[in-house]
Amino acid sequence: MRQVWVDTDPGLDDAVAIALLSASSSWKIIALSAVGGNTSLPIVSHNLVNIAHHLDLKAPIFKGLDRENRYMVTSHPGLKSQGRLGASSATDQGQAAHLDQEKSPVGTKALDQLIHLLRKSSGPITLLTLGPLTNVHYVMDQAPDLIDKLDQIVIMGGLFGIR
Repeated sequence: MRQVWVDTDPGLDDAVAIALLSASSSWKIIALSAVGGNTSLPIVSHNLVNIAHHLDLKAPIFKGLDRENRYMVTSHPGLKSQGRLGASSATDQGQAAHLDQEKSPVGTKALDQLIHLLRKSSGPITLLTLGPLTNVHYVMDQAPDLIDKLDQIVIMGGLFGIR
């Protein structure tokens, strides 16, 4: 079974990608990280927690960097903000125990924990990026030795300016 770290700014498209990946018997999601991209970090973190809860994923979730950070690779003023996915009631939100939004580390502290987890991981890791490369840039800048642990990088990109 191949190990995968998913770095995402989840909206509906990323949720579908994560669901398909989680349904595969060939892949094991070892970590999920939220990155501010299509919308702010609090919203994408909330979305990722709800996706993980509804898919019953056991992988840890890390709240990485928001859009306004020195590691931000690109920003586009035409990005449409996307809304919250998933939990619509306080009960549903309370069940998403994968991540305590108020108490869990955010930003570089969370990514430093992710670096530690990736270093401990046995075998090669596939990196699946579904959002801006902000978190990935930070991790690779702070821990260049992890590049050798990656067997492949899969990038889902977007496109702007098409009419």
